Amino acid sequence: MDKVFIWENIIDWAKIIITNRDIWDYYTHIRMYHACKPININSYYESDIKVLNLESLKKTAINYFISNKPSTLLPKDIDEAFDYVGSDLREGRVYLALDKRDLIEYCGHYLIYGSEFLQGVAIYLRSKYNKNYLNILKNIGTPTIFSCDIPINIINDSYLQELNECIKKSLLINNTHIEAPNKDFAIPFYNDIDSSYIAGHFHPTSIKDPLNSFYLTKFKI
Repeated sequence: MDKVFIWENIIDWAKIIITNRDIWDYYTHIRMYHACKPININSYYESDIKVLNLESLKKTAINYFISNKPSTLLPKDIDEAFDYVGSDLREGRVYLALDKRDLIEYCGHYLIYGSEFLQGVAIYLRSKYNKNYLNILKNIGTPTIFSCDIPINIINDSYLQELNECIKKSLLINNTHIEAPNKDFAIPFYNDIDSSYIAGHFHPTSIKDPLNSFYLTKFKI
């Protein structure tokens, strides 16, 4: 039977970890979250959560910034923006976070604007043409957080050990064991996240925007 570690459920896991057991001694899966702004939510259930593919993303960028609206931009502008943003630490990866609250409170740009890479493209284009291309991204898709139950055995040992230490330190700091502290902890995965790991999704409607002084942005879903 699967046993899923859920960070927010500190009452459940504190009684286990406090006895000096490690996370892998008891749990088979870890609940993690992916924040995004998809147009087609069902595609994630049908075709997995994909690692970043720049060739595919460039087609999306051309579609968003050029094809679907009157635009003075040219494909070479998109090429320049992609070169500016760069692929280091992005291409061939997908990131999942431990704490869904952190995604809404501190990392809301994924939910408001979607792909962080495309945000970089929009910022480059704004600097070149003095136009707020982030607004284009803001008006595309639906803020969505996918809940994923990731098997422990596919998580890199170093990240798993780091998480194990974070858990134990959190118990020392928060000895009431009533509410888990807000946690900024994410893991990169180098393969698509199988759709069978997706446990569900939800749509935040009030999100703080770190690109705009954490201004509270509201969406009608």
